[in-house]
Amino acid sequence: MVDQTRGTGNVARPALTERREPTRRELGYHTAALAAGGGLAALLAACGWRGAEAPAPGAALKQPVTLVVNQTSARNEGPFYEQIYKAAEARLPGLKTEGVIADPAKAKAMAAGGTPLDVIRLSGSRDTTDFACGGFLLPLNDFLKRGEFPTKDTMPIAIQGAEWRGKLYGITFNVGGHVIYFNQTLFERKGAKLPTDLLRERRWNWDTFREAARLVAGNTGPDRTWGLDRITCLCVVNSMIYSAGGEMYDKDITVSRFDHLKTIEAIQFLNDLVVRLKATPSPSERAELSAEPFMLGRSGMISTARFNARPIRENSEKAGWKPGMVLPPTGPSGKLVTRESPVSMGVGRETKHPEAAWVVVRTWGDPVGQKIYVENGLGLPTLKSMWDAPFVKDTLFPWEDLATYKRSIELAHIQVPPVYPQVASVWNREQNLMDEGQKSVRDGMLTLKREADLLLAETKCSA
Repeated sequence: MVDQTRGTGNVARPALTERREPTRRELGYHTAALAAGGGLAALLAACGWRGAEAPAPGAALKQPVTLVVNQTSARNEGPFYEQIYKAAEARLPGLKTEGVIADPAKAKAMAAGGTPLDVIRLSGSRDTTDFACGGFLLPLNDFLKRGEFPTKDTMPIAIQGAEWRGKLYGITFNVGGHVIYFNQTLFERKGAKLPTDLLRERRWNWDTFREAARLVAGNTGPDRTWGLDRITCLCVVNSMIYSAGGEMYDKDITVSRFDHLKTIEAIQFLNDLVVRLKATPSPSERAELSAEPFMLGRSGMISTARFNARPIRENSEKAGWKPGMVLPPTGPSGKLVTRESPVSMGVGRETKHPEAAWVVVRTWGDPVGQKIYVENGLGLPTLKSMWDAPFVKDTLFPWEDLATYKRSIELAHIQVPPVYPQVASVWNREQNLMDEGQKSVRDGMLTLKREADLLLAETKCSA
């Protein structure tokens, strides 16, 4: 059994520095530092990295090169993407980057149209397997052999989440840290024991999780509350399945295991929270709400990743309730397996400048890019040595716990097919039928298996 009490931060600790939006002056800090003499070496040393910085001195490009790189439409992240790209440019004289906002569909269309991205953003393992299978990415294994990237310092899940069939196709720059956030105020008002108290008593399991959700749910109309927000994403449901002792696919992801007894039991557990206990909103109930019940202060718990910490802070302060966080509960198998979906950058297979693209991609995951990205509250470190850095702790809100996030990442498991979007679409359809009481869990899961197996059998990979 996993010892969930390890590093959960249940003891009182001083309030951490409040996270805030950076000023324009601060946005330019890293670029200015890198442009100054010895700036790159100084920043690398400050981050504890003693490996190769970049191409050796004098290894500037023979002629200027401009790479087309993936930008993001997220307003809070865009400026920092630019900072990381500028840091990569500082490593390789003659390199310039041109950012293009492109989702997966646009990235593929650009490649088909003869104007491929040189650097591609992979939003989770679903993009990595899809793009790798489709032949859009260049394997990075040969680059890693040079020792220019701190592979041994990288968290295992950050590597696993960017692999496909034994080859690495991306450098991870963001891990999620999936946890259970809870509304402490609502728990106390309903007279339910806090998840952190149950964890401390070593009783945080599916039974107490279900009971807590039942106790917090109640009332009608605008006063209606639920114990747990809907868990709909197959990328989150998978952790429930693994914690129950179930399976998703075979080892090579060629056949699904949605008919596995323990897999069905996990889905039945979630379905009971909706249909039998009324502790989770049904699809029709959720459709009537303007936002997630948890964000509205009307749900006791939500299962999500750290990217939602800022919205939780904003909504809780507006409505006057106190948030908390805890690891997910141990499953009936006696194990806890968490969800993780690392975000990475990959080198486009059609790039005409693979060496320059590699410099850009590895900058995202080594101490230079990680410091820029993490210290601005955008993610959690992919490098093990960075977790103890003061600037990482300073990004947390007072109710967040760094050790809990790290433990969640350590307990994660990933298994994602290239046809994940299609399989997930079937799952969403069947889950809605099950949660509206129109179909039994067993029938829904058998339908999911039949259709998923057809999709897997039709998958043709060029990599």
